[in-house]
Amino acid sequence: MKISDESPPSMLPEELASTMPPEMVMQLIQVSSAFLVTLNSYVASTREIDRRSRRLRRSRMLLLMRLMQLREDKSQRLLAAPPPVPIPLPIPRIVKPPPAGNKFWEREVPRFSEAQFQKEFHVSKRTFNYLCNALRPTLSKRDANLRAHVPLEKRVGVALALLASKNEYKNDYSVIAHTFGISKSSVAIIFKQFCNAVVDILFGKVVQLPSGPGFREEADKFELRYLFPDTIGVVGATHLPVATPRNCGAGYTNSSGWNSIVLLGVAGYNNKLGYVCIGQPGSTDNTAVLKASQLYKTAQKGKLFPADEDLHFLADHTFPLQNWLLTPYRMDEVCDRESYKTLNQHLKNAHKCVETSFERLKGRWGLLLKGCDLAMDFTKVVQVCCVLHNLCEEAGDMFFEHWYGTVRTFDAAHPQPKSKAAPAHIRDEDDEDEEDEEEYEEMLAEAGAKRDRLSERLIVSAAAAAASQAATALPPLALSRPDDRRNSFPSPLTEHSFSQDDSDMY
Repeated sequence: MKISDESPPSMLPEELASTMPPEMVMQLIQVSSAFLVTLNSYVASTREIDRRSRRLRRSRMLLLMRLMQLREDKSQRLLAAPPPVPIPLPIPRIVKPPPAGNKFWEREVPRFSEAQFQKEFHVSKRTFNYLCNALRPTLSKRDANLRAHVPLEKRVGVALALLASKNEYKNDYSVIAHTFGISKSSVAIIFKQFCNAVVDILFGKVVQLPSGPGFREEADKFELRYLFPDTIGVVGATHLPVATPRNCGAGYTNSSGWNSIVLLGVAGYNNKLGYVCIGQPGSTDNTAVLKASQLYKTAQKGKLFPADEDLHFLADHTFPLQNWLLTPYRMDEVCDRESYKTLNQHLKNAHKCVETSFERLKGRWGLLLKGCDLAMDFTKVVQVCCVLHNLCEEAGDMFFEHWYGTVRTFDAAHPQPKSKAAPAHIRDEDDEDEEDEEEYEEMLAEAGAKRDRLSERLIVSAAAAAASQAATALPPLALSRPDDRRNSFPSPLTEHSFSQDDSDMY
């Protein structure tokens, strides 16, 4: 087959378009348009890339020139600088000593005599050592990396000094910090840790009522001193000042016009507090405070005293009469004149027991009279003071006469509120159960009969004492016993109201 070298005749676009179908012509036009658009976009992007490349090259040149200038400046400074100082060897870490300040604890306290120590910290050295040993597992600290710890004995001394402070400074933390040569924040931390440790470890052991045979022994000692048989202690209440609480209205303002909380306590023959209830607002009367306490709830269940013992507490007219709580005769009660006078007079004398306990508590720990803020958990501070009060009374620590003066000066400026007399019935108004009402009336009758029997015993005892004194031609002594067993228990207003036979607690 012969192949021709001649090429096919070429066709003009018009002729080519005339021979193509219209659909293909439209597709060619669309493809050509898209190609032109893509080509224009490519040309534009190429120009933008070139423009950015020129900018980058210019910026790079400027950075290189700046770097070269910085290197040249550094070379000139090194040429002009003195020879380098050799690098010292690393110093080993050592414990930073406490800040230099007053060396009161390290220099002066070890030279204190027993009287000086008790005058400064309000506890004896023996009580101080007992506190340190009891709180050592909780309060003992170790040295930190760059700081020495405050010794345990110093920590206890800081807390006691703060509790015993009677000065008029507004900020006791600053005064204690300067005295002991530590920071103010350290004083606050130490005091909080001390209070928590005392409440957790010692409160349940030191502030408690007797149990088992201890009830009868306590009642016998109370009778020897105050002539009341079958009595465990005296219930009383006192008001402690607090700073004006926020958003509490007038609930904390008592009837005397100053803000306070109520401390309900049971004091024994030796001025120790066997039970305390703290925190009720100052406007609460004594009856409501008693009803809110755990003491009242336990007594209402009949679990306060042993079942085989007919024991009771004493209280004044601001508390309600109960079969476990004897109060004075009321003016509207029908009773014999001699019984009324004898019982009420004996109760008045016995009530000095709890009054003296509160006075010694506030006199020894002056922080209770400073109106502390409730935000610092003031109720826990009061618990700590009650623990320390019992320890000091048990150990026979000294109580200086001018401490009484501090309390009496405060009472003159802030008189204790006079609580109204307790009503004859303290049952809830919404309780209409007839059986409970009859049971309550029986309890009141039993309490009244018990009080009458007690009054008769006191009359007989007073008559026997008067006859014995007349027989021995001695001058009559008010409310005395024929024997002199009472002499082993001094008056609660003396320097030491405790028996040496009962002072060995450690």
